[in-house]
Amino acid sequence: RDTITTLNNLAIVNHQMGRGEEALKLMNSALEERQRLYGSRHLNTLMSLASTASIMHHLGRRIEAEEAARQALSGVNSSLGPMNPAAQQPTRILASLLSDQNRFNESEVMLRQLIERPATGLSENDVLLNRLMLGDVLVHLGRLSDADPLISHAREEQRRLLGEAHFETNRSLLALARLRVKQGRHQEALSLLI
Repeated sequence: RDTITTLNNLAIVNHQMGRGEEALKLMNSALEERQRLYGSRHLNTLMSLASTASIMHHLGRRIEAEEAARQALSGVNSSLGPMNPAAQQPTRILASLLSDQNRFNESEVMLRQLIERPATGLSENDVLLNRLMLGDVLVHLGRLSDADPLISHAREEQRRLLGEAHFETNRSLLALARLRVKQGRHQEALSLLI
């Protein structure tokens, strides 16, 4: 078990350092070992599969990534139910994949489900991340007035919860700046980034 955790953690670190191929190789090793030990329907195996999908997504392997994310989400939903907090990660990964393929309507449906039927035990930041992602999708769909309260609220709450320098807070800052540009409020967008 310690070996699997180490492989998983090394994969995450390599991914964060931009070493995608090495990260994928390590994550696949962790996934194979979890499948061997626990089976393909075990939560740990499904979470490794979702992480593998995320890495494949960042490597541009969108078809493989979507298949893996859908498989992970289906497994979590069938074994634990869609209201379980474990469903959040594969749902967000799949929604992100769909958005990157300009399939914003599909992504919106998934993210709305996360928001409208929140899982019990979610952190406040998880709830904010779901709202931020939905806001970003709505910007792409041109529904700026619907996106504004989601993104603005996520930005303010992440600043309060995590502080100004946290990477999640920076993500919401960029989303708000993009929204302001789309709204034609260029000066306000610029002031956010300076």
